[in-house]
Amino acid sequence: MAWNVVQASVLFGSTLLAVWVGVTAFERQSLPGRSWLGWLQLAIAFWCLTSGLNALLDSTAQRIVISKFQYIGIMALPVCWFEFAREYTRRQPSPLPWLIWLIPAATVSLVFSNESHHLIWRDIHEVPTASGYVLLQYVHGPWFAMSTGFTYVALGVGTVWLALAVRHHPAQYRLQSQMLLLALIAPWFANLLYISGLVPPKGFDPTPVGFAVSGVFFGVGLFRYRLFDLVPVARTVLFDSLGDAAFVIDREGRIVDSNAAGCALTSTTEPPLGQAIDQLLPWWNARPRPGASSAVVHADGLAFDVQLRPVLDESRELSAWLVLVRDVTERERAEAQRRALDHRLVEEQQVKTLSLLAGGLAHDFKSLLTGIIGNADLAAVQLPADAPAQESVSAILSAAERATELVARMQDYAGERPLKNQVVNLGGITTDMVALLQSSSARHCKVVLGSPAEPVLATGDPTQLRQILLNLIVNAAEAVSSQGTIDVQITTGTAETSDLLSATFDATKARSGTPEPRFAVLDVSDSGSGMESAIVARIFDPFFSTKATGRGLGLSAVLGIVRGHEGAIRVKSTMGQGTSIRVWIPSPP
Repeated sequence: MAWNVVQASVLFGSTLLAVWVGVTAFERQSLPGRSWLGWLQLAIAFWCLTSGLNALLDSTAQRIVISKFQYIGIMALPVCWFEFAREYTRRQPSPLPWLIWLIPAATVSLVFSNESHHLIWRDIHEVPTASGYVLLQYVHGPWFAMSTGFTYVALGVGTVWLALAVRHHPAQYRLQSQMLLLALIAPWFANLLYISGLVPPKGFDPTPVGFAVSGVFFGVGLFRYRLFDLVPVARTVLFDSLGDAAFVIDREGRIVDSNAAGCALTSTTEPPLGQAIDQLLPWWNARPRPGASSAVVHADGLAFDVQLRPVLDESRELSAWLVLVRDVTERERAEAQRRALDHRLVEEQQVKTLSLLAGGLAHDFKSLLTGIIGNADLAAVQLPADAPAQESVSAILSAAERATELVARMQDYAGERPLKNQVVNLGGITTDMVALLQSSSARHCKVVLGSPAEPVLATGDPTQLRQILLNLIVNAAEAVSSQGTIDVQITTGTAETSDLLSATFDATKARSGTPEPRFAVLDVSDSGSGMESAIVARIFDPFFSTKATGRGLGLSAVLGIVRGHEGAIRVKSTMGQGTSIRVWIPSPP
């Protein structure tokens, strides 16, 4: 049998194999890059088919025409190989995917018009063989080198990508890896034989056969070893696509693998292999100890949920640790806000209950005191001026007046005292009160007033606003020593700029859907010894006081007045650093 017939038979058989693998690839829905693998095999089949026809034909003119059609498969092959490798290894596509087709499209166009420019081949020599078959040897033109270079680069890059994927395959995918490696080696080996001239007869190109053999290895892997049903590269992709930072460390604490999120956490562009994890993560010493499923570690204002899991080898011995790190800063912050909100709701409900109780008691006491004071006044009028009982009546009236003041404070706490609201300059009121108290209750310390040049307007009852200032500054003066300082600041702001969300008690309408309101903001801070959290939690309770002579209604009255003005109040105190109280009073629209 003539050698060209044997050559054609091999090529036609390779065509059938490539078509079979290509059709099978198209049918596999789970195959990554299945479409490109299918088109790759069809391009190989077309190249093998035209090469087989070329081997059978005797007419030089017909063989040249067939050679031109060969270039369609030849130039489509490297693009399909490149794109299949990219999709199989889960790499990002180019933003301009059509660019890769420019050189193949130009090459095919130049091939079919070669007679007018001779850029692909300049001449063709007929070389007869001993069997009588005539080989065609092409003298290639300058563009042929360009197309050949493109082909080798595209095939080389795709091969490297696939080889790297094989390198990362775990041991359980070893047979799959071997099939994939053989599929990669076959076309390169065939092309090497062609370039070296080791394949008889001279001029025969076994490269399409090599690609067809590559398809056979793909097919064997496809059906025998489930090459594309169980994709080992998915382990790497899954590992890298984890939103949590993941590290694999050996028993000495050195990093042997990490994903993209782990690189971002350690501020490295590549996995920091071989480095000690405690050097890259300063908080590592607070990690969960072996046996603990997870722990939340706080560092530099951030919170991380750290899980430590053992990795066992085939003999069930510990070989490494898998470390999963999740940034839970936002979750921790949200939970803290939720706890604070729950706590504030409980406190507000408690205040409302006590306010109802205080209001009821104040109303009843006020009625009783009205009768007591009225009768005591009548007795004082009816008794002679020098009567011994006059002293007792005076004591009754004095006690009743103090009780009346106490009832007024209880009404303030309950928010039941009628308001005479008007637009007032809170800055002016504060200046007057600071000057008055600096020379009386706060004369032993320094009171610093900070107020903007323009008026700070508030909507409220001037008398009750003065009461707020009086109680806050007097309390601060009692908390500081003779070298202490009281800082009083008056500003304006919105709910956001003034940090209204941090309020201890909030009776504003800022969350009711109304347009964003503005507030006059009063801050009174002292340099005293501060308060424990247990005391801060009770300072607004009626009759609660840490002073032996206190009645415990000063701050209770402040809270009631603030609530009556639909304002808000916040208390912050740190032991050894002092106390700061902020009050929000609505400004006129």
